Amino acid sequence: MLSGLAVKLVTDGKISVDARDEILEMLKRATSNDWRPFLYVIPNIGFGTRLKTVPRERRASNEMEYIIEDLKPAEFHILEFP
Repeated sequence: MLSGLAVKLVTDGKISVDARDEILEMLKRATSNDWRPFLYVIPNIGFGTRLKTVPRERRASNEMEYIIEDLKPAEFHILEFP
């Protein structure tokens, strides 16, 4: 599934062939320990015009979704689960 997405993204011109190849190699080498749940916590700290609404047809559910394309590492926390 992810390898197919990498191929599609290069076909659509969204990533380079080198990026696709790197993704495919990472997927080949991945072990079950590499696949664990993460929770990204992004406090609502007034992103203003940086906050973009995800079009309905691209949402994972019927709920509102947003994208912050230039989110900086200091603006979110990652919770890892074993």
